[in-house]
Amino acid sequence: MRTSVILLSLIVLASCGGKEAKRVNEIEAQIEARQYQDAANSLRQALKEDPKNKEFLRTQALLFLHTDQIVYAVATYRKLLEISPNDLFLGKSLEHENPVVRINSAKALGMLRSTDAVPFLIDAADDEDKKVRQAVVLALGDLKSEDAIPALIKALRDDDWFVRAEATNALSKMGNKTIVPLLFPLVSDQDAYVQETARNALITLATPENESAYLEALHSNTAATRRMGAIALAHLGNQAGIPILIEEMKEPSTSDVIKVIEALVLLNNPEALPELRDASGHEELEIALPSVLALGRMNDKDSVPFLRELSNDSSKDIRLRKAAVVSLSRIEK
Repeated sequence: MRTSVILLSLIVLASCGGKEAKRVNEIEAQIEARQYQDAANSLRQALKEDPKNKEFLRTQALLFLHTDQIVYAVATYRKLLEISPNDLFLGKSLEHENPVVRINSAKALGMLRSTDAVPFLIDAADDEDKKVRQAVVLALGDLKSEDAIPALIKALRDDDWFVRAEATNALSKMGNKTIVPLLFPLVSDQDAYVQETARNALITLATPENESAYLEALHSNTAATRRMGAIALAHLGNQAGIPILIEEMKEPSTSDVIKVIEALVLLNNPEALPELRDASGHEELEIALPSVLALGRMNDKDSVPFLRELSNDSSKDIRLRKAAVVSLSRIEK
């Protein structure tokens, strides 16, 4: 009698499992056919009947990944983890055939802030779809795991500009000083955003401990590297790059001029004042404006006559005239 009851229970369980699998398959077929509303209705009913069903929860999370509802996907996955703490659904979704699912899985893993996601993201860092790689480097930047450093270093050479830039940002967030020499080539990158990202990272990562890497950059064959080395050293109070910065101001370009001028102001070296005065009269506002402000910040009393004349010159751009007034007030206070 007892054996018959056990067999009957097993048959019932198998039958239930078969019905559940069939129901999940039907809903997944609706998702693949982009019948999202039908799938949502089916899942709503299924979870109403069995709110802690792992398969239904996974399928619901999959629906949210398909439809760019990442916040809801994360919320559903958290419910799933309450029932199955070691569930790997979201990490495994990085292998899904649909790139939209892979992209949103990476974004969701970044939002979760769990280091358990790092191995999955590292594996996905070489995805054939650049948008997936973009989402992966952003997520790794949020997670700040040292384990991801090799993958992020490799991403610095990615074909996609956004991947290179965000890999730079991610490494900068981690504060790993050893990668500084690898960032200097990106200052000459073909993409302007990558260049700017690399410049900012190099300044952020500059410390007395890795000062030697920046001093070495002063002797590079590449002008952009020399310039960036000098700028970063100025943020450390090191005057070694002054000749390079002064030379830059003789023929300033709009791309780096603000950072060069900021570096000169930080060092407050009077040798730079003649070039700053000349740049204050430059025809490009992007060069003239920060130069005029720098004269005030460096308390250049010799520039007072020029600044007075500029402040009253109605033919000049109003922003330049206001900058002259600001600098005069600093010098004459």
